[in-house]
Amino acid sequence: MSIQIKAFTLPIHVDSAIETEMNAFLKSHKVINIRKEFANNSDNLYWCFLVEYVAEESESAKQNKAVKNTIDYKEVLSPEDFSVYAQIREWRKEVAEKNGLQLYAILKNEQMATIAQEKITSLDKLAQIPGIGEQRIKKYGKDILEIMKNIVKMNPAKNSQTANEKNP
Repeated sequence: MSIQIKAFTLPIHVDSAIETEMNAFLKSHKVINIRKEFANNSDNLYWCFLVEYVAEESESAKQNKAVKNTIDYKEVLSPEDFSVYAQIREWRKEVAEKNGLQLYAILKNEQMATIAQEKITSLDKLAQIPGIGEQRIKKYGKDILEIMKNIVKMNPAKNSQTANEKNP
């Protein structure tokens, strides 16, 4: 939301198109102030209006912006990484329900995606992820690492291949 200005110039002999445009504008915006002045420019007489208004995003624009900011990790991550992400997400959901917490209070989606992509299996590496501090490590670190170690045990060939591809 920001304050904007718009100027309208109406000839004394009112042009209905300009008047209609101005009225439509005034009806569709939250007007803060209107300043009007009479102007005489040789033989031409005008009313000049300076309209201050609040520019608000429409509800559909707000919803579209929220949708654009939402990342679909199924599209971003590889199928293998998304499988890991989904397992961490399921664990997070269970912990949140059990403790009456919001999901993001445990881990954010971006943090889970990083854990899945980097196949993190140590507390030191977990602590390097932005937003995962000592408290989250203490509360959830062992559980996260247990999930990751089980995944690595289930797919040792794929995970070692992925690690080799990242560190040639």
